[in-house]
Amino acid sequence: MWAVLALAVVVVAGGIAALGGFSDVPDEKLPVIELGEVQHGSQVDTTITSVALSTRAPGQTFDADEGKQYLVVSATLLNTTKTPTTLTSELVRVLIEGEVSANDPGSFVDPRTGNQVGFLQPGIPLDAVFSWEIDDTVAEGDDVIVGVFDHFPIDDPRYSDGAYSPAEPVARILTTVGAHG
Repeated sequence: MWAVLALAVVVVAGGIAALGGFSDVPDEKLPVIELGEVQHGSQVDTTITSVALSTRAPGQTFDADEGKQYLVVSATLLNTTKTPTTLTSELVRVLIEGEVSANDPGSFVDPRTGNQVGFLQPGIPLDAVFSWEIDDTVAEGDDVIVGVFDHFPIDDPRYSDGAYSPAEPVARILTTVGAHG
């Protein structure tokens, strides 16, 4: 009986890990930074500037589904390399009400145009918004953890120059919905 239970735990943990579940959670040992503070990354400097709620999808003309709303994280991103980078939507994830966001936000847009951001030009800061559709039970003032992620260069001869690791958490911001930095 104990062997079956142990095997079940290993299978469940292995399944969650294989789906990236544990690696998505902002780790308590990560440094805590403040809203408005720059997190210097391997390719992109990330500054989270606010966390808000909206009934309308950022940069769009449609509203959230019934019983839903958007959690919107605004950020300023600066590609510090000499070439365009596609490291974009993987930079930010959120933990709210014990739920970790999916690997990527539902939307990552330039709020001026409403267009999805596909890459970042070098040396040009971009104000962008990440958003996730969440339950409308979340209210302004509720606690939220914003995880800042990064990719690191892979030093392996099997990869060409410019290969990077999967997104890894590097810092967290402990804040509330409705906060501005």
